[in-house]
Formats: sequence, C-alpha cells, structure tokens
Amino acid sequence: MRMLVAGFLMLAVGAFLDTMRGPLLPLLQSSLGFSHTAGGLFLVTASVASISVTLVLNGLFERFGERRVAHGALAAGVLAAVSGFGVTSYPTALGLGLLLGAAAASLGALSNVFVIRGSTAASLGRNLCGLHAMYGAGSALAPAVLGAALSRGVGWPWALAILPAGLAALAVLAIPASGVAEAEAEARSERARLGGLEVLILLTITAYVVGEVLCSLWMTSFLVETTGATPASAAPVLSAFFGAMFVVRLLAFAGLRARWEWPVLWGSLVIGITGQALGIAGFSWGLALAGAMGLYFPVFFARVSRLFPRRWRALAVWMLAATQLGLAAMNLVMGQVADRLGLQQAYWLPLCALLLCAVCTAVYASIERRVSAA
Repeated sequence: MRMLVAGFLMLAVGAFLDTMRGPLLPLLQSSLGFSHTAGGLFLVTASVASISVTLVLNGLFERFGERRVAHGALAAGVLAAVSGFGVTSYPTALGLGLLLGAAAASLGALSNVFVIRGSTAASLGRNLCGLHAMYGAGSALAPAVLGAALSRGVGWPWALAILPAGLAALAVLAIPASGVAEAEAEARSERARLGGLEVLILLTITAYVVGEVLCSLWMTSFLVETTGATPASAAPVLSAFFGAMFVVRLLAFAGLRARWEWPVLWGSLVIGITGQALGIAGFSWGLALAGAMGLYFPVFFARVSRLFPRRWRALAVWMLAATQLGLAAMNLVMGQVADRLGLQQAYWLPLCALLLCAVCTAVYASIERRVSAA
C-alpha cells in the first residue's frame, strides 16, 4: 500500500509541475516579451530535459536502486518548484523549462514503477487508472492555484512553489524502506532492442500523448487569443479538462474490469476527438469534455504491461522518451504554425495526433489478439 501511496503522490507533484507550463506561458510571454515560436521553444526545453532524464533512468535504477532514484526525483521536483523566483529573462525562463521537464519526467516514470511494483495482475489496470487520476488531480490544481493566486495579487512563483514542495515531503515519508530493491532483479536481464510490436506501441502512445498534452499546454494561449479570455478567466476551462480526466480515472480505479478495457479505450478516444473538434469550433466546454480521453493512457499501459511481463519497465522508459521526443517536435511546430497562421489553425494539430492514435490502436488491437491467442 505504501508503494501505491508514494507513486500517487509522485505523479501528483509531477503533473502539477508539468501542467503549470501551459498557463504560465502567456504570463511569461507578456512579462518578458517573446513570440509564440519562442514560447514553443520554452515548452521544447522541458521535453529535451525529459528525454535526457528518461534515457538515463534505467542506468540509474541499476546503479542506485529505485528508492534512491525516487528520492532524487522528488528533490528535483522541489528545486523546479522554487526556481520560478529566479526567472527574470528569457534565458532564465528556458532554465525553468528545463527543470520542470526533468522533474516531471523522472517523477512520472517513478510513479508508474512504484504502482506496478505494488500491484497484482488483477489489480494492475485499476491501480494505474487510480495513479493517473492523480495526474488529473495535480494538473487540475495547477491552473486553479495559479488563477487564485493571480486574482489575489500573489506572484506566480508562489503558486508554483508551495503545493509541490508539501506533496514531495509527504511522498518521501510514504516511500517504503524495504520491498523496492527486492523486486528489481527481474529487470536486469531485459534486452535493449525493441521489436516491431514494441515500436508500434511507442508510436501509438506518442500520438495519444501529443494529442492530449498539446491540447492542454496550449489551451490557455488558445483561449486568450481566440476568445479574448485572460489567463485567469481561462483557468477554469483547463481545470475542468483535468477535472474530467480525474473523475473518469477515479471511477475506473473504483470499478474497471479487464473485459471493459477495449470499450473504454475506444470511448475515451472518441470523446477526446469530439471535444477537441467542438473546442476549435468555438464551444469552450468541448475542451473540458475532452479531458475524459485521459482513460486511454493507463488502460493502454496496463494491457502492454500484461503482454510484456518482463519488459514493462524498459517499455515504460522507452514510452516516456518517445512521447517527450514527439512533444518536443510538435511544440516547436505548434509555435511556428501559430505565428504564421494563428492558434485557431495550429490547434488542429493535437486533433490530428489523436486521429493517428486511433489508427495505430486499431492495428495494435489486431496484433494483440493474435499474440494472445498464440
């Protein structure tokens, strides 16, 4: 149970830090005076840091063990949270992006490892949905806390710093002193090479994450530019997006069964695609509805973990690296398209990513059935 609690708290911290980049972006652009392309680069720096951290995680696990790496990731989270007080120029904003990306990636990876370690095969799908409900909770809190702080005249660095530091302290206390290192031996003989099905899995999850994360990261800027909203008035829509994500994942945590997983996967994709299309058409509530797509990631990850029982940790790390690479490229593209054509047009990109995810999911489903039947 302590491994589950520690994993839940780590993802809450990582989600808060990761999501805060989006609502902070228009504030930083306004105060420091940089373009959408430069804003895209701010988001890209976080992805670069995430990729770099993710690629060394397996080596760190082997050398220091998962418990010590978790302590280091939580320390990095606190450092990222308080670094906002030092942002006074565009280069320091890029430094903030690097720290936020590194902390979010390491905490995200460790949270999945801890929850999978603490789950049985029967409870894995539910527990991963519960874990990723914490992503929805942490992400919903980020714009809500920022909006409340701004409305009261409190500087954004305080909104960034206080909550992650407190949750990180609780996570340190929750990490068990034993029971983590004993479970690590199974991963030491894993092959490094990826097979064809694993490459398809990486493409599928990358397309999904690009669709979900670009939608949320650029949502505040999209609403500010296309509807005349302010960062504070746009905050409830982004909070509702992550609130919907939190609710559906929490419901799945309470009662998801393995036989329902494929209907849930397809239903979440349809809701995400429909909600984003409505948002682009001018119905802001559609963007809030799109948050229900959040069931896709934990359910898909649970199925992959069962299909590759001795490869799940390596695949988890490769997934995170692939998704951050996709995000780095697409955030840069988003910024360039927004500068040339406007955010109204650029916001079609995450919707296209979800459509690609749907195609890849159909191919994966066919292969999974054949593999499982063999």
